[in-house]
Amino acid sequence: MPAPAASQLTDGRIAADDDLLGMVRLRCHTERHATISYLLREDSWGRGYATQAVACMLRHAFTTTGVTSIGARHHPDNTASGRVLQKNKFIYRGTRAGWPLYDLHKPNSGTP
Repeated sequence: MPAPAASQLTDGRIAADDDLLGMVRLRCHTERHATISYLLREDSWGRGYATQAVACMLRHAFTTTGVTSIGARHHPDNTASGRVLQKNKFIYRGTRAGWPLYDLHKPNSGTP
């Protein structure tokens, strides 16, 4: 499959029993780098939905595109979102303008 074009989006719904709970989005910035974001309804927090949705999007990104690295950030007050990233093996890299930054490299891509 060809690599995604810059700024190409892949969206996924987060749902349970046909009830829309949120979304997860992969935005490809280059052929090799993307960012991931997600949003979940407050009444669905703490149930593993975001962790599972991010895992599914990562599998999609690393198996069907040429993406080898994915970045993410979360609001500084939302530590639960940071745990979602850490559960999916993202590495904390510091902050920029107060926002915690994370990245993840494709397994066996040769990048630390």
